[in-house]
Amino acid sequence: MNGIAAIGAKLSGARSALIAIAALCLPTAYCKGREDGTVKADAARAIANVKALQADAAATGLAAEERVADALRINQDEEELIDAIAEEPDTVPDPVRVRLGCERLRAQGTPAADLPAPCGP
Repeated sequence: MNGIAAIGAKLSGARSALIAIAALCLPTAYCKGREDGTVKADAARAIANVKALQADAAATGLAAEERVADALRINQDEEELIDAIAEEPDTVPDPVRVRLGCERLRAQGTPAADLPAPCGP
């Protein structure tokens, strides 16, 4: 029985050593696995950032082109309005327009003495 107890004691010591080795290796392996996961997450984040920057650059370029097109269209519209006004003949305004102009002058507080002749006294 002594021999079996000695073998059991040796196995118990070997088992304890194995447990101790496993206890030391598991955290190291766990940390290594976490480090690999962190590296993968960092790489994925970097790829996503590059894609976002590329999309932003494309959108910025498109917005700049649209602003230029808008500015050209606004200038063209303004020139067309100026030309349309210049093409109108210089005629005497109709009575409705004269009354409206007079009412606007009175609403602004223009004294009666300063009103033009068509507005009357």
